[in-house]
Amino acid sequence: MRICLLMLLIQPGGWAETCSVRVKTDVPGVDVELDGKREGVTPLVIHDTGCGRRQVRLSRQGYAAESRDVDLTPGAAASLFVVMRSIGGAPEIPASPMLAIHKHIAGYCKGELSLVPGGFRYAAAEGEHRFQVTYANVRDVSLSAGPAVGATPSYPNIPANLLPIRVETASGAYSFWISKGEEIDVERQKAVFRFLHASWQSARKP
Repeated sequence: MRICLLMLLIQPGGWAETCSVRVKTDVPGVDVELDGKREGVTPLVIHDTGCGRRQVRLSRQGYAAESRDVDLTPGAAASLFVVMRSIGGAPEIPASPMLAIHKHIAGYCKGELSLVPGGFRYAAAEGEHRFQVTYANVRDVSLSAGPAVGATPSYPNIPANLLPIRVETASGAYSFWISKGEEIDVERQKAVFRFLHASWQSARKP
């Protein structure tokens, strides 16, 4: 009786691990390159790619090219969201004010978020809670309403289809959920976010 032995040869370090990353932009159809290799257009999920520090480059006609470094870790879902900056001039201020829910450290209030030249202001419908923020003092604008960038907590009394926006400044962070009247206007929500982000980016330029 002949006995055959099957031996599996495994290189030191084992099988090579792969990672994945989801890439989204505020405008669809943006070309995506990963470390110089074109992968497709947004929205896009890149599977089975190498782990570690990778560079994502985004480009589309009419918009400034953007590059981001992302750290890909095995077993962890990486996600990248980038707002593309139009090179067609200053952004147009969307119609305002909008109904907004402003998140406090404990609880929240309802009021109006108004976009004004050079910044934005918020005024609560009840009480004296109101403030104005200039874009020159903004450090970051993101689609989040949580205690940290990218973290969106669950609030049972707030409709899930409201758009969360987080604005970070040197003195603190402001988180909002925005809508238009009783009906949700998704395109207007996105326009407000794009305007806030583009205005902040313009203020950062020397």
